[in-house]
Amino acid sequence: MNFFSSPRRISMALSILRFTKMFLGVIVLLLSVKYFGTSYERDSWVISIAFFGMIIQGAYAPINDTFRTRFIYLKSKLGEADAIKSTNSLLSFFWITFFVISIVLFLMKDNIIETITPGFGSNEQRFLTIMIFSLIPYFIFQQLTNILTALLNTYESYFYPELISLTASLINILAIILLSSSLGIYSLVLATSINGFILTTALTILLKKKSLGFSLFSFHDISKAKQFISFSLPIYLAAFSTQIYQMTEKATCTKFGTGSVSLFDYARQIMNLPWVVFSAIIPLVLTPLLSKCFIDKDEKTFSIELRRFTRMLMFFSILIAVIMIANNEQFSFLFFNERDQEFENILVFLGITINFIILGLICGQSLIAENRIKHYVIGVVAGNLISMILCFTFGDSFPLFSVSIFYLIGQVLTTILLIIFLKIFNKRSFILDVYHLFLTFIGITCITHITHYFLLSPLIPKNSVISSISDIILCSILSILLILSAVFLFNMEEKNIILRFILKIFKHKTNY
Repeated sequence: MNFFSSPRRISMALSILRFTKMFLGVIVLLLSVKYFGTSYERDSWVISIAFFGMIIQGAYAPINDTFRTRFIYLKSKLGEADAIKSTNSLLSFFWITFFVISIVLFLMKDNIIETITPGFGSNEQRFLTIMIFSLIPYFIFQQLTNILTALLNTYESYFYPELISLTASLINILAIILLSSSLGIYSLVLATSINGFILTTALTILLKKKSLGFSLFSFHDISKAKQFISFSLPIYLAAFSTQIYQMTEKATCTKFGTGSVSLFDYARQIMNLPWVVFSAIIPLVLTPLLSKCFIDKDEKTFSIELRRFTRMLMFFSILIAVIMIANNEQFSFLFFNERDQEFENILVFLGITINFIILGLICGQSLIAENRIKHYVIGVVAGNLISMILCFTFGDSFPLFSVSIFYLIGQVLTTILLIIFLKIFNKRSFILDVYHLFLTFIGITCITHITHYFLLSPLIPKNSVISSISDIILCSILSILLILSAVFLFNMEEKNIILRFILKIFKHKTNY
């Protein structure tokens, strides 16, 4: 049996769970629009979640990202008992940092609030302060579940964390429907705290069954945590720059009035929902595959697998991007029951951006597999830096949707740099694949938009949820057919898979 057949099956199963979670996320998003709209309360919720996201990503993400690799290494070299002790030490280190961060947040709350919300009034800033302190439990539980899930994965347990996390979306849905009338936006605060407690408790119980030495609270010999921290140090700069940009983006949005942060966030969430699927599959399947090829010095296989994976994921990325661009009006109606030109413009540019984000993620993981982390950091930091400079320089001079353009420019720069830094066998073929993929994206976008404007729009009634969903489905079908056509047009390897599939169906029908 092929060594990587199992990871591929795992990725398929995880993809199904992630897509289910994405579907529930869409429901949560639509309910949030219905019950909270674009109020300053929703703005405060978005900024608070982003603020703690910045802390988690900036302070802990590099450890989370490298934890699986490091734990397996320590387990093989030192034994499971010592590896678990090091993990307990790391958790103790986390508890200390949680306390320190909470104290710093309390002492510097006024300066922090003024920095991240320059466009908020005094009443809005006071509400944001309450919201941030209410979400401290969310912050703690979120980081604990990140590392506990990673630890459980090292014991080849992938599905329990995903299944348990599905309850989070269900609880969010129930909280919004049942409690929003009485608690308002605090219904989401309550839901996140309950979700975090349930997930942390469940993961802890599962891990205790895997290893009796595991402890969520073990405050001794914290020095062992350095085995994880020192290993992840190079990636900190990239993670921190990404989160600084996220906060810069939201701070810029506050300058456009109440509801602007929420408006931009709703469009971003549409892009982020499929991103959750991609970001789970790539590190789980692609990185181990390329790492093995790199260790074995099999440059040809490295290049072949990278090209196959890039084409496969970019086909999905193109499909999502085209739908976001061609159906921006339909998404606007689904969210707000009317057209919002600003929202539609943001959606268009974020639709273009997602292609560069996915390609950048693939190239970044390839550089990590090549042990060229420094080059990965340079590419990510450069892109985030240019986006931040554009926000600071031109944030007041252009409409709200210009923020999405600044983000796009940064992601384009990151992707170009990461591709330049890649050292792979037959790099020309990889670049040619990317060129054909972007020609495919441009061609499909133009054809779908023209077809939608001249054919679908006159036939499908407007201003109803059913018609908007029908429109999105029809554009999706058209885009899929055009992607399949592009595979044959550019003579891509996937055409043989498609032909075999068609012949198999035809043969089955003939026999029948």
